[in-house]
Formats: sequence, structure tokens, C-alpha cells
Amino acid sequence: MTNSSDLPQSPQWNAPAPRELSAVREALADSLRSPFQMQALVYNLANQRGTMPAMSGDLYGEAARLLEQERRRLAEAALFYVTEDMTRLALAAAETLPVHNLHPEDVPAETGFVVFAEPIGSYLPDALPGTPSYVATETSGMVTIAAASWGPLDGVLEGDPGVWITFW
Repeated sequence: MTNSSDLPQSPQWNAPAPRELSAVREALADSLRSPFQMQALVYNLANQRGTMPAMSGDLYGEAARLLEQERRRLAEAALFYVTEDMTRLALAAAETLPVHNLHPEDVPAETGFVVFAEPIGSYLPDALPGTPSYVATETSGMVTIAAASWGPLDGVLEGDPGVWITFW
């Protein structure tokens, strides 16, 4: 049995000021151009990890399209900031909300980027294959989720426009 004290701790979250959201959005969009992001997405598609299955067999092509769409969603995103009190209220309310499929009319803008003043969750990521053990050990802490972006996912799922959400 694993005790919660045995798990890595989430890093301290220092929320940006609302006036800094544009710069945060630009930095995230720029980070999606990195070879690491391409490698990670190709790996995830190949191993059917996450919510997006590989569709065409061209993993690099699919990854490039998905990363470009994410960059475009971020570039076009309306900016939102959620204060500490509203984040706590939303997290408490989420405990009792029924399951709901998200539709385009449910979000405040077609594309958006929201930063929460407090984390809304965390997870323990898996290291990518080939990652040296010293890197995996030093970087295998909890990842804090404190932002989200959303918008349409073009040309991937037929018949359901849906809303693609990325947690940051």
C-alpha cells in the first residue's frame, strides 16, 4: 500500500498576474514548437495514450497537425483569470455536478485560455522511453494543473464538433 506521503509532492504554484496572461499564452504556444513536444505526442499517439487515437498511421503528420491546431487555439484564445475564491468554489461545486458532455455552446468563447489562481489538479507523469534514469528520477515529480485552453478540433472527429480541452 502506498501512503500519500510516499508520493511526490506537487510543485508550488505561483499564479501569474492577470496582466501577464497574454505572455503566458504566447510562451505556451512557442513551447509547442519544441522537438520534445513532437516526440512526446508521437509516442502518445503510437501507444494510444490519452484521448486522441492515431487515425492515419502517419504519426509525425498527425502530431504536427495537432500541435499546429493547439498553437492556433492558443493564439486566438480569449483570456480568462479565475481568482482563489472562485477556484475553490468551482472545485467544491464540481464534486456534486453530474457527468456532462461539453459542447461548443457551453464555453464562454469559441477558443479560450484560463489560468486559475490555485491549482485545480495534479498528476504523476510517465517518463518517455529512452529517458536516462537520472533525468527521469530528477523530473518525475507531480505536475500541477493550473490552466486550460479550449477550442475546436478540426478534421479529426467526424460528426461531432465537440470542444478540445488541454490542461496546463
